[in-house]
Amino acid sequence: MLEAPVVMSLPAVGNAHDRRHLLAEGMRAYTETGVIGRPSLATAERGRGVPDSLTGSFADVVALLAKL
Repeated sequence: MLEAPVVMSLPAVGNAHDRRHLLAEGMRAYTETGVIGRPSLATAERGRGVPDSLTGSFADVVALLAKL
């Protein structure tokens, strides 16, 4: 279910915000609008893939928890 990471160009990496504490500090520490990332790069095709990606990620977490 896991996919290979996307290789980003150096300019894209250089513009990425440091969000290493996102889970601890929450969204409000990083955004007033609730948007993280580059929404200008969004497409309908990518949006249609989100539910499948989330379902796969959730299935992976459940599988890991089942091993406990």
